[in-house]
Amino acid sequence: MKFRRIRQTLWGVLALALTACQPATPPPLALTPTALPETAFVDSAILWRYAIPAEPPAVGWQSDWNFDDDDWLPGVAPIGNVRPARTFIGVDAAVQTLYLRATFNVDDDPVQWRGLTLTLDYLSGAAVYLNGNEIARANLDPQAGHSDLALLTHNTPAEVFEVGEAINALRPGPNLLAIEAHRRAEGGDVRVGAELTGVRAEAPPRFVFGPLLGRLGPDTITLQVEGDVPATALVEYALANALTNTVTVSPTLHHVIPLTNLQPGTTYHYRVGLQTEHGLTWSQTGQWTTDGGEAQSFQMAVWGSNAPRSGSSMHPVFTQLITALEARGPFAFGLTLGDSLELLPGTPDEATLRARYLNYLAAIAPLTRHMPLYPALGNHDNPECAACVQAFLNYYLLPEQNDQTYYSFDYGPAHLVVLNTQQRGGATINRLAEAQWVWLQADLKQTTQPVKLVFMHDDLFRNAEGNLPVFSENDRDLLHTLFRQTGVAAVFQADSHYYDYWEKDGVAYIITGGASDELYLQPFNPYWEQHQALIVRVSPTQVVIEAIMPDGLTLDQHILNVHP
Repeated sequence: MKFRRIRQTLWGVLALALTACQPATPPPLALTPTALPETAFVDSAILWRYAIPAEPPAVGWQSDWNFDDDDWLPGVAPIGNVRPARTFIGVDAAVQTLYLRATFNVDDDPVQWRGLTLTLDYLSGAAVYLNGNEIARANLDPQAGHSDLALLTHNTPAEVFEVGEAINALRPGPNLLAIEAHRRAEGGDVRVGAELTGVRAEAPPRFVFGPLLGRLGPDTITLQVEGDVPATALVEYALANALTNTVTVSPTLHHVIPLTNLQPGTTYHYRVGLQTEHGLTWSQTGQWTTDGGEAQSFQMAVWGSNAPRSGSSMHPVFTQLITALEARGPFAFGLTLGDSLELLPGTPDEATLRARYLNYLAAIAPLTRHMPLYPALGNHDNPECAACVQAFLNYYLLPEQNDQTYYSFDYGPAHLVVLNTQQRGGATINRLAEAQWVWLQADLKQTTQPVKLVFMHDDLFRNAEGNLPVFSENDRDLLHTLFRQTGVAAVFQADSHYYDYWEKDGVAYIITGGASDELYLQPFNPYWEQHQALIVRVSPTQVVIEAIMPDGLTLDQHILNVHP
């Protein structure tokens, strides 16, 4: 196949035509939200005692509510030397760590509570203790001492930690929440504050994450959801002017629910319920559209490199970008090109790893409840860490191919290939293990879909100024030759934190990096040094690529014509 790009100012005519090809949206299912009673043990109004001592505080500061803290100062959190601190402290280059203590009462037996949620605002590293039991740690080595620095700088919004196991540390009567906050650099900034809420045992179930969609086909889709207590899952889904189907799944915390016998090329609306003897909680309604075959036009969302440099909370720019994409939906599915999370350095502990994923999934939920999500691995997703790769496999619903870190699937007229370019030491291609390279050649040669698209994290040809290329000249030639000979229309990449578009031998190469991460210098087009994501519209004869900025405005646009 041969591809040719056409510049066209009236590209919106095509966009409208493609939109008209989308299946009609059926009326939404009825929604009956259930109240979720929570109690704030520690809220924003509580009075803390804090200290910035030159030496470590005495034993018991984080475990004993009778600890003598009379010489500690009172303050309302966040406490620190940088905004948005509500209580300001002096800056002392000799002091690295800020200590906080807050006491609160539990009026009844802790068995009456089933879960705890910690909201932590910190800069730059912190550890949190409930009655001396560590319940959260962020950007801080487990063996960190009083004068040790934080591992990274954290300057994104407060993070949410589901600390359900900490309920075992709760006691009737007085309780103590204690925090140590470490600076990143000598004389650097420090700030910390926290809120702790509890959920009663008799409350209806809560959604921890999901619904998350994946493994979409002509007549199937899989849903994933997790609650805070073992619950029966109910999935209601319906077509326009059709009876609602209901699937019931036995009680457990985590549910992976395949739906079968769906109609090809059809839009379904759905909702998921979690039910226990204490009540039924429904998710918000969402939708998906099954694959209708080669004649079906569709649009997808593509982004990459949005990982916050530290912590779990997404940067506000990413939230704006997700909102801008949501306004342009619906999408058949989304593709993320890696570095969705910050899991470096080393091996994150299980609690940190879980917090990273839960905060990311919460940030993209406005999109993902309406579309499946297909991710690629990036270097900041930490592929060298076995626990990180396992989390990648667990939290996403990936096509069941190969080792699931690389795969392909069909939708409409498109064949989409997602590569894992983190497999260093490949025999033929340095960034692809030999098994992946052999599979890739066969996969692209065997498909008969008219539109072929490739997605990967690392940039094949262009890199940010000063960055060493990750592919050798030989690797580039081998991959590009394969793409050209098999009729690949476009290759999407994300490692460089800017937008870029160029063509080589009829293959379009697009970089959509920096969905919210720190931008790099764009050495080819300074105007494209912007935060952005892509909306890609695919028909049997054309591919429209539009880069949009967080304000929703178009940064760039191109049309590829597909010729048999």
